[in-house]
Amino acid sequence: EGNRKKYSGDIHVSPVAGSVVVEGPLKKDKASFLISGRRTWLDGLLWTGQKIAGSDFSTGYNFYDLNAKVNWEINPYNRLYISMYNSRDSRFATWKAKDSKHSDRFRFYWGNLSVSGRWNHLFSPTFFSNITLYYSQFNNSQIMTVYNESVSQREQSKTNSRLRDWTLKTDSEIAIGEKHRTRFGTVCSIKYYAPEMSYIGSVNLNENVRDTTTGNVYSLETYLEDHWQLNDHWSVDAGVRFSLLAVPHARYYSLQPRLSISYRIGESVLFKTSWARMQQAQHLLTSNSMGMNTDLWVPVTRRVAPASSDLFSIGCFYAFANTWNFSIEGYFHQMDHVVRYQDGILFLKTKDRSWQDYVDMGKGRAYGVEVMAKKTTGALTGWVSYSWSKSERRFDHVNNGEWFPFEYDRRHKLNVTTNYTLPIKEKCKFNKSFSINFTLATGNYISIGKQFYHAAPMPESFQTDADNTQYREYIERPNNFRMPAYHHLDISYALDNRKGKGSSWVFGIYNLYARKNPSIIYHKQTREGVTIRSWSLLPFVPSVTWSYHF
Repeated sequence: EGNRKKYSGDIHVSPVAGSVVVEGPLKKDKASFLISGRRTWLDGLLWTGQKIAGSDFSTGYNFYDLNAKVNWEINPYNRLYISMYNSRDSRFATWKAKDSKHSDRFRFYWGNLSVSGRWNHLFSPTFFSNITLYYSQFNNSQIMTVYNESVSQREQSKTNSRLRDWTLKTDSEIAIGEKHRTRFGTVCSIKYYAPEMSYIGSVNLNENVRDTTTGNVYSLETYLEDHWQLNDHWSVDAGVRFSLLAVPHARYYSLQPRLSISYRIGESVLFKTSWARMQQAQHLLTSNSMGMNTDLWVPVTRRVAPASSDLFSIGCFYAFANTWNFSIEGYFHQMDHVVRYQDGILFLKTKDRSWQDYVDMGKGRAYGVEVMAKKTTGALTGWVSYSWSKSERRFDHVNNGEWFPFEYDRRHKLNVTTNYTLPIKEKCKFNKSFSINFTLATGNYISIGKQFYHAAPMPESFQTDADNTQYREYIERPNNFRMPAYHHLDISYALDNRKGKGSSWVFGIYNLYARKNPSIIYHKQTREGVTIRSWSLLPFVPSVTWSYHF
């Protein structure tokens, strides 16, 4: 929230990224601000290295984000908070055939903007409320430029997706005696969707395609929840949420109950189980062809009902001697009215039609177990976490109506993080520590063709042969290929300045053993035919980060 006493800040610079944080009082002890931002520049280094190596394929990635916050304590009963967040991620790829003088380019970028204001009011020591007004925006764009050798001209396609959200909400909490806390509130929102706005351009063709579902969706939600401490061992959280969703020519109503029961044994052991029924007023469409994940947010319509789900979980949490924390939790998630693109559908569609003309609706399920051990005190700290999970989808007209893996199904995930603080002498300028981080995850699924055939070109496609035909890939079932396992080991050595001001250093190596984790999988035409290739980012990255606190 920002330092109300004095001005301070931090600067961090490394070969990979840079960041800055500045905070301080606007009115001492009453109002303060905080501004932070960061930017990567690894894309430039990667591009330069690929060009020097003479590669016919180059790719890169960068991002930036910016945060700004202001808070003002008007009086003991009223506080005002204003915040802003802005971010943008960008990924690019360039490739050129050896016998061609022209290169093809692809750029994919997405970003968020959010601005919010919150008023906190204390009615009494047992009753307070928050009123929040916010605006948020999500943008997603793809631009592809190719050179068509058969007609000797450059052609371009653009696809844009946008989601805007204006929301006003109230959240209140009141304590009723020592054993009850009741929370309640309302949420009113207007969401503007522009799921697919496309452009195709060339010498002979310039066409704009606008999605027919573009427009506003209105929603109203109210909720009530009560926390009841029955005794020293048992506690219950029970609540219900009512939702009204208004779309053109349709209304959707839902009642969403929630229940959580906890049982505590002393101060160390807690058992907890919960169930929640939920409804989502928007859908996520995922295209995961050739390892390039593209997510598209689309609205509920008269033809496409809201997604709904039931989530069950049960877990045990154990704390030992204020040093170790252990937990194990299992869950089962059942979903209805999930959507997916029909096979063979690209993001550029036929004019005067929308995404809802190209989707199937079905069911989903996900279940798994998560285990964690965490050490919080002492010279050696860290945690080990492991999860086993499975996520599947089923559609009547896909894969013979049988379950198949979801794109983000990752069966195993393992994370190990350790930090050792070295003993230091009293006159030493720095606190010294050594960290090791290891990440391992089963690869996610993609749909990839292992056989190819000639066919008439799709209306939205440029890539055709001289005889006006196009290679198509045959995919026997959705998500038929699992990416290789993703893993890397990182180490770092930190010198943290013990004084309030001054320089600090971190020396590190990302991906110590240079694991080539595939970032993109693509097709390449060779003398032997069409082959599948992969491209990896960040195989081995040593770095030095200098930080200065002022």
